[in-house]
Amino acid sequence: MSPETDEHKRIKEIILNRLKALYGTGLKEYPNSGQINDVYVITPNQTEVFVENIWTSTKSNFQRDLNILHRSSANVKILIANPEILRDNSLSREFEKTRMAERRHGVAVSDMIDGSRILTEPEFMDKEFIEIVEDLVKGVEDPISVSPGAISLGDQNWRVRSLFKVHNKTNEIYYQIWVKLTVDTPSMGIQDISIELPKPTDELHVDVGQIRLSGDIILFKGTDQVGRKAIYLVLSSLNPGEILPFILTNNSPDAPSTSSQLKAYIISFNREPAPSWFQPGKKGGFSFKPPETFKLESVSFLMKRL
Repeated sequence: MSPETDEHKRIKEIILNRLKALYGTGLKEYPNSGQINDVYVITPNQTEVFVENIWTSTKSNFQRDLNILHRSSANVKILIANPEILRDNSLSREFEKTRMAERRHGVAVSDMIDGSRILTEPEFMDKEFIEIVEDLVKGVEDPISVSPGAISLGDQNWRVRSLFKVHNKTNEIYYQIWVKLTVDTPSMGIQDISIELPKPTDELHVDVGQIRLSGDIILFKGTDQVGRKAIYLVLSSLNPGEILPFILTNNSPDAPSTSSQLKAYIISFNREPAPSWFQPGKKGGFSFKPPETFKLESVSFLMKRL
Protein backbone atom coordinates (compact mmCIF):
# COMPACT_ATOMS: atom_id res chain seq x y z
CA MET A 1 0.00 0.00 0.00
CA SER A 2 1.47 3.35 -1.07
CA PRO A 3 1.70 6.19 1.48
CA GLU A 4 -0.71 9.07 0.92
CA THR A 5 0.70 12.10 -0.88
CA ASP A 6 0.03 15.69 0.19
CA GLU A 7 -2.33 16.07 -2.78
CA HIS A 8 -4.29 13.00 -1.68
CA LYS A 9 -4.71 14.40 1.83
CA ARG A 10 -5.75 17.83 0.56
CA ILE A 11 -8.38 16.35 -1.76
CA LYS A 12 -9.94 14.38 1.09
CA GLU A 13 -10.05 17.45 3.31
CA ILE A 14 -11.63 19.62 0.60
CA ILE A 15 -14.28 17.00 -0.21
CA LEU A 16 -15.10 16.35 3.44
CA ASN A 17 -15.58 20.06 4.14
CA ARG A 18 -17.85 20.50 1.11
CA LEU A 19 -20.00 17.45 1.87
CA LYS A 20 -20.30 18.36 5.55
CA ALA A 21 -21.51 21.80 4.47
CA LEU A 22 -24.06 20.10 2.21
CA TYR A 23 -25.32 17.32 4.51
CA GLY A 24 -24.25 18.39 8.00
CA THR A 25 -22.07 15.41 8.93
CA GLY A 26 -19.22 13.28 7.60
CA LEU A 27 -15.88 11.68 8.44
CA LYS A 28 -12.53 10.84 6.87
CA GLU A 29 -10.96 7.38 7.23
CA TYR A 30 -14.28 5.79 8.13
CA PRO A 31 -14.31 1.98 8.67
CA ASN A 32 -16.91 0.31 6.45
CA SER A 33 -17.32 -3.34 5.41
CA GLY A 34 -13.80 -4.19 6.57
CA GLN A 35 -12.27 -1.33 4.58
CA ILE A 36 -11.33 2.27 5.31
CA ASN A 37 -13.34 4.83 3.30
CA ASP A 38 -11.53 8.04 2.36
CA VAL A 39 -14.68 10.09 3.03
CA TYR A 40 -18.04 8.85 4.32
CA VAL A 41 -21.27 10.86 4.68
CA ILE A 42 -24.90 10.07 5.56
CA THR A 43 -27.62 12.34 4.16
CA PRO A 44 -30.71 13.42 6.17
CA ASN A 45 -32.62 10.60 4.43
CA GLN A 46 -30.07 7.99 5.57
CA THR A 47 -28.39 7.58 2.18
CA GLU A 48 -24.73 6.58 2.52
CA VAL A 49 -22.25 8.50 0.34
CA PHE A 50 -18.75 7.06 -0.07
CA VAL A 51 -15.78 8.84 -1.69
CA GLU A 52 -12.61 7.03 -2.80
CA ASN A 53 -9.60 9.01 -3.99
CA ILE A 54 -7.11 7.10 -6.17
CA TRP A 55 -3.99 9.20 -6.50
CA THR A 56 -1.23 6.64 -7.01
CA SER A 57 -1.63 5.51 -10.60
CA THR A 58 -0.14 2.00 -10.51
CA LYS A 59 -2.42 -0.79 -11.69
CA SER A 60 -2.15 -2.69 -8.39
CA ASN A 61 -3.11 0.37 -6.34
CA PHE A 62 -5.97 1.18 -8.72
CA GLN A 63 -7.36 -2.35 -8.48
CA ARG A 64 -7.05 -2.33 -4.68
CA ASP A 65 -9.07 0.90 -4.45
CA LEU A 66 -11.68 -0.40 -6.89
CA ASN A 67 -12.14 -3.35 -4.53
CA ILE A 68 -12.66 -0.92 -1.64
CA LEU A 69 -15.30 0.87 -3.72
CA HIS A 70 -17.00 -2.41 -4.61
CA ARG A 71 -17.11 -3.64 -1.00
CA SER A 72 -18.48 -0.43 0.48
CA SER A 73 -22.09 -0.64 1.71
CA ALA A 74 -22.85 2.89 0.45
CA ASN A 75 -25.75 3.65 -1.91
CA VAL A 76 -23.78 6.40 -3.67
CA LYS A 77 -20.11 6.07 -4.59
CA ILE A 78 -17.84 8.86 -5.85
CA LEU A 79 -14.46 8.09 -7.41
CA ILE A 80 -11.73 10.74 -7.60
CA ALA A 81 -8.72 9.95 -9.78
CA ASN A 82 -5.30 11.24 -10.70
CA PRO A 83 -5.30 12.68 -14.27
CA GLU A 84 -2.80 9.99 -15.26
CA ILE A 85 -5.40 7.35 -14.47
CA LEU A 86 -8.00 9.12 -16.63
CA ARG A 87 -5.61 8.90 -19.59
CA ASP A 88 -5.04 5.15 -19.14
CA ASN A 89 -7.60 3.30 -21.28
CA SER A 90 -7.06 -0.05 -19.55
CA LEU A 91 -7.70 1.41 -16.10
CA SER A 92 -10.75 3.29 -17.39
CA ARG A 93 -12.11 0.01 -18.73
CA GLU A 94 -11.62 -1.70 -15.35
CA PHE A 95 -13.53 1.14 -13.69
CA GLU A 96 -16.45 0.85 -16.12
CA LYS A 97 -16.69 -2.91 -15.44
CA THR A 98 -16.90 -2.20 -11.70
CA ARG A 99 -19.41 0.58 -12.28
CA MET A 100 -21.72 -1.70 -14.29
CA ALA A 101 -21.53 -4.38 -11.60
CA GLU A 102 -22.54 -1.81 -8.98
CA ARG A 103 -25.47 -0.58 -11.05
CA ARG A 104 -26.88 -4.12 -11.19
CA HIS A 105 -27.31 -3.83 -7.43
CA GLY A 106 -28.96 -0.39 -7.53
CA VAL A 107 -25.83 1.51 -6.47
CA ALA A 108 -25.13 4.90 -8.08
CA VAL A 109 -21.48 5.42 -9.08
CA SER A 110 -20.08 8.67 -10.47
CA ASP A 111 -17.83 9.05 -13.48
CA MET A 112 -14.16 9.20 -12.54
CA ILE A 113 -13.63 12.81 -11.42
CA ASP A 114 -10.35 14.57 -12.17
CA GLY A 115 -8.77 15.21 -8.77
CA SER A 116 -6.62 18.05 -10.13
CA ARG A 117 -9.78 20.12 -10.57
CA ILE A 118 -10.56 19.73 -6.88
CA LEU A 119 -7.09 21.09 -6.05
CA THR A 120 -7.06 23.99 -8.51
CA GLU A 121 -10.66 25.01 -9.30
CA PRO A 122 -12.69 26.18 -6.27
CA GLU A 123 -15.61 26.99 -8.59
CA PHE A 124 -15.74 23.31 -9.62
CA MET A 125 -16.33 22.29 -6.00
CA ASP A 126 -18.86 25.07 -5.48
CA LYS A 127 -21.07 24.05 -8.41
CA GLU A 128 -20.26 21.01 -10.57
CA PHE A 129 -19.10 18.68 -7.82
CA ILE A 130 -22.12 19.45 -5.65
CA GLU A 131 -24.47 18.88 -8.59
CA ILE A 132 -22.82 15.51 -9.34
CA VAL A 133 -23.33 14.35 -5.75
CA GLU A 134 -26.88 15.71 -5.45
CA ASP A 135 -27.97 14.10 -8.73
CA LEU A 136 -26.61 10.70 -7.66
CA VAL A 137 -28.21 10.94 -4.21
CA LYS A 138 -31.52 12.04 -5.69
CA GLY A 139 -31.51 9.09 -8.09
CA VAL A 140 -31.22 6.44 -5.38
CA GLU A 141 -33.34 7.84 -2.57
CA ASP A 142 -36.33 9.58 -4.07
CA PRO A 143 -39.74 7.89 -4.05
CA ILE A 144 -40.89 11.42 -4.94
CA SER A 145 -39.83 13.22 -8.11
CA VAL A 146 -39.86 16.75 -9.50
CA SER A 147 -40.38 17.11 -13.23
CA PRO A 148 -38.70 18.69 -15.05
CA GLY A 149 -35.51 18.67 -13.01
CA ALA A 150 -34.18 21.71 -14.87
CA ILE A 151 -36.57 24.63 -15.52
CA SER A 152 -35.69 27.23 -18.15
CA LEU A 153 -35.95 30.89 -17.11
CA GLY A 154 -36.41 32.20 -20.66
CA ASP A 155 -34.42 33.25 -23.70
CA GLN A 156 -33.17 36.83 -24.32
CA ASN A 157 -36.27 39.08 -24.47
CA TRP A 158 -38.67 36.29 -23.52
CA ARG A 159 -39.48 35.37 -19.93
CA VAL A 160 -40.78 31.99 -18.98
CA ARG A 161 -43.99 30.87 -17.31
CA SER A 162 -43.39 27.22 -16.69
CA LEU A 163 -45.27 24.27 -15.25
CA PHE A 164 -43.51 21.80 -12.98
CA LYS A 165 -44.94 18.92 -10.97
CA VAL A 166 -44.16 16.99 -7.82
CA HIS A 167 -45.09 13.30 -8.02
CA ASN A 168 -45.37 10.65 -5.30
CA LYS A 169 -44.41 7.55 -7.29
CA THR A 170 -45.30 5.05 -4.56
CA ASN A 171 -48.26 3.51 -2.77
CA GLU A 172 -47.25 5.18 0.50
CA ILE A 173 -48.27 8.51 2.03
CA TYR A 174 -45.36 10.89 2.61
CA TYR A 175 -45.23 13.96 4.83
CA GLN A 176 -43.05 17.06 5.24
CA ILE A 177 -41.72 16.94 1.67
CA TRP A 178 -39.03 19.56 0.97
CA VAL A 179 -38.60 20.58 -2.67
CA LYS A 180 -35.53 22.71 -3.42
CA LEU A 181 -35.01 24.93 -6.48
CA THR A 182 -31.61 26.58 -6.98
CA VAL A 183 -30.84 29.54 -9.24
CA ASP A 184 -27.58 29.42 -11.23
CA THR A 185 -27.78 32.95 -12.69
CA PRO A 186 -25.74 35.49 -10.61
CA SER A 187 -27.64 38.53 -11.93
CA MET A 188 -31.06 37.16 -11.00
CA GLY A 189 -32.54 37.88 -7.59
CA ILE A 190 -34.45 35.15 -5.83
CA GLN A 191 -37.41 37.51 -5.36
CA ASP A 192 -37.73 37.74 -9.19
CA ILE A 193 -39.07 34.18 -9.23
CA SER A 194 -42.71 33.69 -8.32
CA ILE A 195 -44.46 30.36 -7.81
CA GLU A 196 -48.21 29.93 -7.89
CA LEU A 197 -49.29 27.45 -5.26
CA PRO A 198 -52.16 25.00 -5.83
CA LYS A 199 -55.40 25.55 -3.99
CA PRO A 200 -54.98 24.16 -0.45
CA THR A 201 -56.92 21.10 0.61
CA ASP A 202 -57.20 22.45 4.18
CA GLU A 203 -55.89 19.15 5.48
CA LEU A 204 -53.49 21.11 7.71
CA HIS A 205 -54.61 24.53 8.92
CA VAL A 206 -55.08 26.76 11.95
CA ASP A 207 -57.73 29.45 12.42
CA VAL A 208 -56.68 32.78 13.90
CA GLY A 209 -59.69 35.08 14.35
CA GLN A 210 -61.35 35.36 10.95
CA ILE A 211 -58.28 34.10 9.06
CA ARG A 212 -57.50 30.49 8.15
CA LEU A 213 -53.78 29.81 7.69
CA SER A 214 -52.95 26.83 5.50
CA GLY A 215 -49.96 24.65 6.27
CA ASP A 216 -50.49 22.49 3.18
CA ILE A 217 -47.72 24.32 1.30
CA ILE A 218 -45.17 26.78 2.68
CA LEU A 219 -42.61 28.61 0.53
CA PHE A 220 -39.23 29.90 1.73
CA LYS A 221 -36.72 31.97 -0.24
CA GLY A 222 -33.13 32.49 0.77
CA THR A 223 -29.53 31.30 0.39
CA ASP A 224 -28.46 27.71 1.04
CA GLN A 225 -25.47 26.58 3.09
CA VAL A 226 -23.06 26.74 0.14
CA GLY A 227 -24.16 30.23 -0.97
CA ARG A 228 -26.60 29.40 -3.77
CA LYS A 229 -29.87 31.30 -4.16
CA ALA A 230 -32.62 28.84 -3.34
CA ILE A 231 -36.39 28.39 -3.07
CA TYR A 232 -37.79 25.77 -0.71
CA LEU A 233 -41.33 24.39 -1.03
CA VAL A 234 -42.57 22.45 1.99
CA LEU A 235 -45.53 20.17 1.27
CA SER A 236 -47.41 18.87 4.30
CA SER A 237 -48.25 15.57 2.56
CA LEU A 238 -48.54 13.68 -0.72
CA ASN A 239 -51.02 10.84 -1.12
CA PRO A 240 -50.13 7.63 -3.00
CA GLY A 241 -49.70 8.45 -6.69
CA GLU A 242 -50.54 12.13 -6.16
CA ILE A 243 -49.18 14.72 -8.63
CA LEU A 244 -49.10 18.33 -7.47
CA PRO A 245 -48.71 21.06 -10.15
CA PHE A 246 -46.98 24.44 -9.71
CA ILE A 247 -46.56 27.43 -12.03
CA LEU A 248 -43.21 29.25 -11.98
CA THR A 249 -42.79 32.73 -13.50
CA ASN A 250 -39.59 34.68 -14.14
CA ASN A 251 -40.35 38.35 -13.38
CA SER A 252 -36.76 39.57 -13.71
CA PRO A 253 -36.27 42.89 -15.59
CA ASP A 254 -33.00 41.52 -17.00
CA ALA A 255 -32.97 39.40 -20.13
CA PRO A 256 -32.05 35.80 -19.28
CA SER A 257 -29.44 33.91 -21.26
CA THR A 258 -30.39 30.73 -23.09
CA SER A 259 -28.66 28.68 -20.38
CA SER A 260 -30.43 30.31 -17.41
CA GLN A 261 -32.36 27.72 -15.45
CA LEU A 262 -33.42 26.47 -12.06
CA LYS A 263 -32.52 23.02 -10.80
CA ALA A 264 -35.37 21.32 -8.93
CA TYR A 265 -35.12 18.27 -6.68
CA ILE A 266 -36.37 16.64 -3.48
CA ILE A 267 -34.09 17.09 -0.47
CA SER A 268 -36.16 15.52 2.30
CA PHE A 269 -39.40 13.72 3.17
CA ASN A 270 -40.87 11.93 6.15
CA ARG A 271 -43.26 9.14 6.97
CA GLU A 272 -44.73 11.02 9.94
CA PRO A 273 -46.83 14.22 9.77
CA ALA A 274 -45.75 17.44 11.45
CA PRO A 275 -48.11 18.86 14.11
CA SER A 276 -49.67 22.32 14.05
CA TRP A 277 -50.02 24.44 17.17
CA PHE A 278 -52.71 26.92 18.15
CA GLN A 279 -54.48 28.84 20.87
CA PRO A 280 -58.13 28.80 19.77
CA GLY A 281 -58.94 32.00 17.89
CA LYS A 282 -55.72 33.75 18.96
CA LYS A 283 -52.45 32.23 17.71
CA GLY A 284 -51.36 29.46 15.40
CA GLY A 285 -48.27 27.95 13.85
CA PHE A 286 -46.81 24.97 12.01
CA SER A 287 -43.97 22.73 13.09
CA PHE A 288 -41.17 21.76 10.70
CA LYS A 289 -37.49 20.89 10.79
CA PRO A 290 -35.42 22.08 7.79
CA PRO A 291 -33.23 19.27 6.41
CA GLU A 292 -30.41 21.74 5.77
CA THR A 293 -29.27 25.14 7.00
CA PHE A 294 -30.25 28.18 4.93
CA LYS A 295 -30.41 31.96 5.34
CA LEU A 296 -34.04 33.07 5.16
CA GLU A 297 -35.12 36.07 3.08
CA SER A 298 -38.89 35.55 2.95
CA VAL A 299 -41.65 33.08 3.74
CA SER A 300 -45.07 32.68 2.08
CA PHE A 301 -48.13 30.58 2.79
CA LEU A 302 -51.76 30.53 1.78
CA MET A 303 -54.52 32.10 3.83
CA LYS A 304 -58.19 32.94 3.43
CA ARG A 305 -60.84 34.89 5.31
CA LEU A 306 -63.50 32.78 7.04
